[in-house]
Amino acid sequence: MRQINRFILLLILPLGIGAGLYAQQVYTLQSGTAKFNVIAPASELTASNDSLIGSLNIGTGAISFKVFVAGFHFVTPYMPEMMNASASRRFQTYYFDSKTYPEATFQGYSEALKTVDLSQNKQYVINSSGIMTMHGISKEISVSGSIEVKGGKVYVHSEFNIDPRDYKVRIPESINRFYMKEVKITIDAQMKK
Repeated sequence: MRQINRFILLLILPLGIGAGLYAQQVYTLQSGTAKFNVIAPASELTASNDSLIGSLNIGTGAISFKVFVAGFHFVTPYMPEMMNASASRRFQTYYFDSKTYPEATFQGYSEALKTVDLSQNKQYVINSSGIMTMHGISKEISVSGSIEVKGGKVYVHSEFNIDPRDYKVRIPESINRFYMKEVKITIDAQMKK
């Protein structure tokens, strides 16, 4: 009986160690922001959101980020706070309908993520592809960014453009004609094990 128990223990022990190593490669968001910029010939509107959550799996290359749409607030420097607050409410209720579509997500994969060496201070260029879901529409996109390992911490930065029309976000023609069609999204995050 003891030999059977030892045999079972020897079979199970490597599985437990492997699972521990696998879990150590998953990093979750400690702090971060998502921003978007809407650009016009004479001005630029910026909204910021600190409700970003996400994870990176260095072992598998899986990337996952989510942001709550109601967390976006316009922070355009040259606009008075009252105008920023009004623009935020219009974006959340009229343009994006955040009660019906409360979150935007990205579920992706990067082969380059699996090459990140967490023991060295270094910056890596990471290209990924995946599914962006926003305003009830899912679309495959490619995203470029960087991961920096510094002092045992992992920092993520990414900038990419989307066209809100691809996600059926309502933008009145009176506004649409003044602004560029694409919106620049910026993600900055610090990840922890």
